[in-house]
Amino acid sequence: MAGARDDRIDAAAAACVAAAQGDARPVDLEGPTDILALLDERRTNLSHSRTRLNNQLHALLRQLFAGGAPTSLTAASATALLGAFVPEARSTELVSVCVEI
Repeated sequence: MAGARDDRIDAAAAACVAAAQGDARPVDLEGPTDILALLDERRTNLSHSRTRLNNQLHALLRQLFAGGAPTSLTAASATALLGAFVPEARSTELVSVCVEI
């Protein structure tokens, strides 16, 4: 695509304009505190994502199994539990009807 722009081109153009006008200010590098804050935010986001996925898995297992799944569920035990799942005959009928539709 002719004339396509991207962030690098935009950044270079902005730097050229700022340098030509003489009002460019130096940018401070991120210090250790800023980097640690970013890492802490990322860790918090990952932790929340893990909790959300774990809750979704438990909700699914509650629908599939009477009594749900153990609260100390691991990836291996969840895999084994799902691998042992045998759908009821009625569920199989519903799936086949859905496939026909």
